[in-house]
Amino acid sequence: MSPQAFRDEELNRRRHLRALHIGLIFLAASQCVAYAGWWHASATQRLSLPPQLRYGALLTTGEIHPWEVYAFAGYIHQQLNHWTENGSQDNARNIHRLAAFLSPEYRRWLVREHERRESRFRNRQRHLSPVPGSYGNASVEAVGQDIWRVTLDVRLRDYLEDHLYKDIDVRYFLEVVAFDVDPETNEWGLALNRQYQAPVRLRSHLSSRQG
Repeated sequence: MSPQAFRDEELNRRRHLRALHIGLIFLAASQCVAYAGWWHASATQRLSLPPQLRYGALLTTGEIHPWEVYAFAGYIHQQLNHWTENGSQDNARNIHRLAAFLSPEYRRWLVREHERRESRFRNRQRHLSPVPGSYGNASVEAVGQDIWRVTLDVRLRDYLEDHLYKDIDVRYFLEVVAFDVDPETNEWGLALNRQYQAPVRLRSHLSSRQG
């Protein structure tokens, strides 16, 4: 190979390496920009979807809608009252596990109630499920800035050592507040605040079956 040909080949190789370096730098910069945009969007945008989409929906960001408040209250309340083995242990464990979704005042109240009634919860299993068709326009009422009152109808089943002894429909009255304190542990940005009214028993399924 002649000296001139060698120099041309070396020049072409350097140009190719330079092009690869520029391409890698551009790709890395693009990835950084994309990641920064994704991170900013995930931290600042709230997407709200209604529960029924069969007729289409208007998507909004940064708003809290009644169906979100209702879904939040129902889900957290259901999880609090899900006792798989022993209510005296499961209830305390649930209060601790769901602390990020409870206002400090409501958590303290739940702890006091648990201590007062712990002996009654011993060896009890409990399951809650929503009453079908109970959600409506009156189920959620805004009573102030970022404060809502939720009427929640559930079916409550209590078992004692695997024997069903309570099967009732109950109406709970829960207050929900905006609680955007720690998005890492509470992605809803909401918290159960209190029971603003004592629960009301609606019907007993055991008595209806026995009758």
